[in-house]
Amino acid sequence: MKPVFIKKYLTCDSSYRPNNFNVKRDFLSNTFVYPAARPPKNFRQEIPWKTSTSLTLSLLQDTLKDTITEVHLPLPNDAATIYDAMADTVYKHMLQPSDNFIAEQLLLVCSSTKYNTLNTDSVINYSKTHFLNDLPDVPQWVDGSGLSRRNLFTPRSVVVLLNKILDEIKDETLLHSLLPAGGVAGTIKTAYKTDNGQPFVWAKTGSLSNNYNQSGYLVTRRGRRLAFSFMNNNFTRPSREVRDEVVRIMTYIHEKW
Repeated sequence: MKPVFIKKYLTCDSSYRPNNFNVKRDFLSNTFVYPAARPPKNFRQEIPWKTSTSLTLSLLQDTLKDTITEVHLPLPNDAATIYDAMADTVYKHMLQPSDNFIAEQLLLVCSSTKYNTLNTDSVINYSKTHFLNDLPDVPQWVDGSGLSRRNLFTPRSVVVLLNKILDEIKDETLLHSLLPAGGVAGTIKTAYKTDNGQPFVWAKTGSLSNNYNQSGYLVTRRGRRLAFSFMNNNFTRPSREVRDEVVRIMTYIHEKW
């Protein structure tokens, strides 16, 4: 078991009888158990452990063979903030490949700037109170990446949010350049075909098992500007089939209106 330090949390449990040899961890602690059986040859399993400051200190101390203590150093009053990229560049790097890590980090940056602490709940609550208090449905928002199934937004709230973003940026061309573009760039590059070389959909996708969402902006052949939000859930067919149906509908709207 690596790191070896964690091995002391691993015990045999004769009452644990999985169909196949398997190590499991208690959901709320670093208690690992394995069945009273011989593991198969070349058995390998990766299980994340539950991190904490005390455990990190213990791991460091075990590795370095030296005393490790926790210190709290306040940020000096004369500390400078160095900016190395324009915000639009960061948003583009986040949105087009759907980088969940950047999304989570941006929320923490907002928290650090607003409250001088890295706490997602504080900035989420602030945003809901000051920026999202007029959404038609109260959102349930729990993280920056959107990966949690506990995030609950309705399609009509997302449409209102898309219009709020456009009103804030006031530059449709700039906004479109940040988002994945159907047939051109990002996560919907291969999903859509362009119309004579020009994209007509700029949208963000979101997918988990049995869920496929797509929300963004559509421009029709007659020049109508639309905001849309598709949320498909609880399906058992392949996500690609659901995505292709969304593409078919959006393409139809583009061509007919």
